[in-house]
Amino acid sequence: MKNLYHMALTAIIILLSACSGGGNTDSQSESIELNWDIPSTRYDGSPLAMNELNGYKIFQRINNSVFTELVYITDAQVNQFTVSNVTTGQYQYYITAFDVDGNASPLSNTVEKIIP
Repeated sequence: MKNLYHMALTAIIILLSACSGGGNTDSQSESIELNWDIPSTRYDGSPLAMNELNGYKIFQRINNSVFTELVYITDAQVNQFTVSNVTTGQYQYYITAFDVDGNASPLSNTVEKIIP
């Protein structure tokens, strides 16, 4: 069994930004942009080839509810995801990476964005 990924993704979600929705003044929906570093090493420090990486799972919690899986991204080269149509509330996220054998990385740090 291969070692799990090193989360040089410790700050895996490195940017959270809220952007106002455009044009429609009746709706105050916003978006949250999540960005992360693509891992290049495993937990033990050994190299991780891009063809060994399968994708990512992003988990979300809204207003201190239970974390649930938001999306499973199956393109290992993707390193950003936009959560659309969010409204007032407290949003928290973490991410984990998966290799082609199904091994999962440790969870990233949890990041938070509050939309007033």
